Amino acid sequence: MELQNDNLQDFFIKMDEALAVNETLKTSLSLAVDALLKVCGETEKQLEIIRDWTSSEAGDVTLDNGVIIPNATKILEELRTKTQEVLDTIPPTLQGYKEEFKVKIDELIATKTQEIESLKNDLQNKVNENIAKHDEAITEDREAYETLKADLEARIQEIEAQAFLNEFKVFKESVNQTIASLSAEVAKLDITSINETINQKDSQNVKLTGNQSISDVKTFTTPPISATNPSANNQVANKA
Repeated sequence: MELQNDNLQDFFIKMDEALAVNETLKTSLSLAVDALLKVCGETEKQLEIIRDWTSSEAGDVTLDNGVIIPNATKILEELRTKTQEVLDTIPPTLQGYKEEFKVKIDELIATKTQEIESLKNDLQNKVNENIAKHDEAITEDREAYETLKADLEARIQEIEAQAFLNEFKVFKESVNQTIASLSAEVAKLDITSINETINQKDSQNVKLTGNQSISDVKTFTTPPISATNPSANNQVANKA
C-alpha cells in the first residue's frame, strides 16, 4: 500500500481549492504537504526494505543485521509529528478539512504500524526457524561424530587384538624354532658311545670286596689308634 494514495491526493486538491483565497496559507500548507509526502515516501522505502529482507532465505536473516524496523517506526512517529504541525497551521474556518486530514493520516499510520508489526513477527519467525535448523544440524553433526567415534574405537580394538595375535604368532614361532634346534642337538648325541665311555671310566675305578689289599695303599690289620701325644714314632701314618 502506497502512502501517497489517491484518496490523500484528492484531499490535498480539495484543500488547495478551499485555500485559494489565502495565498500565504496556501503556500505554507503546500510546503508542509510536500514535506509530509517526503516523510511518507521515506516510510514506504523503509517498509520495502523490510519486505525484501524478510522475503530472503531464512539463513540470511538475523535480528542483528540492522535497525530497519526501528527506523521505520521512527519515521512513522516523525510522520505523526509532521501531520500535527500541518494541522496546527489550518485555520478554524477549515476545521472540517482538518478533521478529515487527521483521520486519513491516522488511518495510514495505523495501517503501516500494523504492517511493521506483522513484518517484525515474520522476521522473528524466520530467525526462530533458522535457529531451529542450526540446532538440528548441530544435533545431526553430534550424532554423526558419536557414530564415527564408536566406529573408530571398535576399529582400534580390532587393530590391537590383531597386533596381539601377530606378536603371539611370532613368539610361538620362536619357541618352535628353539625346540627344533634342541631336538636337532639331542639327535646328534651318540648314546652307545656315551655308554662305552661310562663303562670305561667305571672299569678304572677300584672295587673292593671284603679285606683286600690295594697296591701302594697303606692298610691296617687293625684300626689304628692315635696316641694322646703323637710323636714321630707313634703317628698313625707309621703304624702297621
